Amino acid sequence: MNVYVSRSLQTFRGALICNFSYGSFIKPLRNKTLLLNKFIVVKSRLNSSLCNKSCSLTFDSIRRFDYKYGCCRFYTTNNTNIAIEPNEWMTLSFYSFNLNVQLSLEKLRENMLNKLEEMGLVGRIYIATEGINAQVSCPKEKLEELRKYCDEELNLKGTDFNFSTYHVKAFRKLNVKIRKQIVADRLESGSYDLSKQPVYLTPEEWHEVLSNSKESPILIDMRNQYERQVQECIISEVGYFVNSIRPDVDTFRDSIKAMNEICEGKQNEKIYMYCTGGIRCSKAGAILLSNGFKSVYMLKGGITAYGRFIMANPSIISLYKGRNFTFDKRLGEPITDDIVSQCHSCGKPCGAYTNCRNKTCNLLFIQCEECKIRLKRTCGTDFCFQLVHTWDEKYGRPSTFDDVKPGLECVYDHIHRTRPKLVIKRLGGTTANISTDIIPDIIKQKDKQMKK
Repeated sequence: MNVYVSRSLQTFRGALICNFSYGSFIKPLRNKTLLLNKFIVVKSRLNSSLCNKSCSLTFDSIRRFDYKYGCCRFYTTNNTNIAIEPNEWMTLSFYSFNLNVQLSLEKLRENMLNKLEEMGLVGRIYIATEGINAQVSCPKEKLEELRKYCDEELNLKGTDFNFSTYHVKAFRKLNVKIRKQIVADRLESGSYDLSKQPVYLTPEEWHEVLSNSKESPILIDMRNQYERQVQECIISEVGYFVNSIRPDVDTFRDSIKAMNEICEGKQNEKIYMYCTGGIRCSKAGAILLSNGFKSVYMLKGGITAYGRFIMANPSIISLYKGRNFTFDKRLGEPITDDIVSQCHSCGKPCGAYTNCRNKTCNLLFIQCEECKIRLKRTCGTDFCFQLVHTWDEKYGRPSTFDDVKPGLECVYDHIHRTRPKLVIKRLGGTTANISTDIIPDIIKQKDKQMKK
C-alpha cells in the first residue's frame, strides 16, 4: 500500500490518501498497466470520517504522485464531490492600497486560504498593512464567487480584475503571504503619500497620447529584474514599449532610484510610466507626486490591459512590441507577434522563455524549439544535459511532469538564476562547475526513493 499526504487538494487540505490494488483506476507504468481499486480518503476537516469510494484527484496531486512514485496516471470512472481539474481557467491580477478589513493579517491570511481554496483558486497573494497584491488563476465558473468575496469580505468593491491575454492554470497551488509591503521600496515610513496617485490613462488614452506626441516623452519602464553588467534587461528583452527608458536595475527599490535620476530637474515636465499590471507605477507615481512633480501619468492595468486593447482592435498598430513577461508558469503573455529577442543557446530569433529542466540549475532563459529538442530543454551545460539525458533514459519523460529534481540545492541565487547571460557567457557556460561524476550517485539515490 502506498500512502501519500496531499497538501493542496482544491476541496480540502490535509487529506490522507491510500491506494489499493485491483479495481476501476488505471495506472500506466511504462509498458505495464496496473488496475487500482479505490481510494480511502480521510478528510481531516470532517471529523476524520472515512469516505470509502472512488474519487478523482487534482492535476497537482497527480504531478506529486509522479515525482514520488514514478510515472502514474489516474482516471476516475464516476462523478464525486472531490475537486477535479476545471475545463477553463481565468488568469487575472488585482491590487489595492486600501485594504480595510477588521481582521489581523494572520486571521485574514487564514480566512483567504479557506475561502479561496474552496473556490479552487491557485496563485500568489501578498497582504500587508498597506494593501493587497494578487496574481491568481480562477476556475471560470467560480469567477462570480471570487468577485463577491472580494467586494463583500475584503472591501475591494471597485477594484478592477485585470484579466490576462492568455488564460491557463498559471500556478501550481495557492500561496497567501504576509509582507511588510506589497511592493517593497525600503523607503522611510511617511516619506511619501500613497493617496497622491498619478493620472490613470486607459489603454486607449495611453495609445492616443503616445501616438500623437510630437516629441519623445519621458517614458519609463518600471519593471525590474534586469541583467546587471550586461546592460540588457531580462524582462524587456522579450517585449517593451517603443522609445521607453529601460533602467538597468534588479529590484523595485533600484527602479525608484533610477526613476529619480531620470526625472531629476524635470518636476514641471510630463512623466509617463508603465509596468506589468500597474501596481509598481501606482506607488512610483505617488513617490514622484510627493516630491513636487506636477504631471505624472501611468498606464491603467499595465501592459496586460494594453494587450487586451490591442487584441480587441486588430487594425491598430501596437506601440508595444513582443511579449509581456509574467512571473508564473506561462513565463509571458502575447501582446504582438513581434520577436525582439534571440535564443540564448543559438542566437536565432525567439521570444519564448523556459527554465532549465534540471532544478538544481533552474536557469531562466530564452530558447527556440530546435534547441529545446537538441538540448532536452536544458541550458546546455555538461552537467545539466548529461543528468537530464541519463534521467530520461532511466525513468522516461512523462509528458506532464518533465522536471528533473536530483535533491540538490539550486546552485544560483535569484539574481543569477534570472540572468542567463551572466551565467552562460560570464561564468564560462558551466553550472557552477558541478562535476558530472556525481550523476551516478544521484541516480542511485533516486532508485532508493523509488523502491521505498
